[in-house]
This record gives sequence, structure tokens and C-alpha cells, in this order.
Amino acid sequence: MKVNTNPTFNNSKTKKPYDKYANVPKELMHVAEGMEAQFNQMMLNQMKKTVDRADPHSPAARIYDQMLDERYAEIMAQKDGVGIKDIVIEQFMPGFNKTPKRAALNNYQNQIKGNGHESH
Repeated sequence: MKVNTNPTFNNSKTKKPYDKYANVPKELMHVAEGMEAQFNQMMLNQMKKTVDRADPHSPAARIYDQMLDERYAEIMAQKDGVGIKDIVIEQFMPGFNKTPKRAALNNYQNQIKGNGHESH
């Protein structure tokens, strides 16, 4: 038996998870992620200020740390983040995060089947 070790492999039997951002325009998504990234970066900067460092950083190290924090903030914003992105999108598209009733029912039925509670 051959085992697929490629996690990106997608066959027709594999179901895609519900993507709550599927109907959000790219431009709005870009703006929302940017605002979340900006918030995340400010939060990371404030968190670093609470740590007392014995040796002062060189200017190059400070620039590197700032760029690293910026990248961390972008990555956090692209994932679920802290919710700023959802709030921004909700302002322009009220109800965007509501799972359609049919999708919710299918999700529930799949969970029941997965737990061995099939009805006969």
C-alpha cells in the first residue's frame, strides 16, 4: 500500500474546509489584513519594551528586529490573528462570517458520522 506523504495532495474525495473569507473581495481582504498587521506590530513592539535587555542593540540589530516583527505581524494577520481583520470586514460586509444553514447542517452531520453515531 502506497502512503501519500505530500500534504498538499488534493483528490476529489477530500472536502475543503469552510472558508469564511471566500466571498470577501481581495482589495478588502488586503486592507483588513494590513490593519491587523499594523495592530500586531504595535503589540509586538510594546511587548518587547517590557523586557529589560542588558546590552544595547546596534542600529543594524534594531532594524533587523523591527523587520522581523513586521513580518511576524503580517503572518499573524494572514492567519486568524486577534480578530481585527474580521471586525474590519464585518463593517463593510455585515454578516460575512455567518455559515449558511445548509453548510452548518452538513458540517454537523459529518461530525456525527465521524464520531461513529451513524443513524440506520
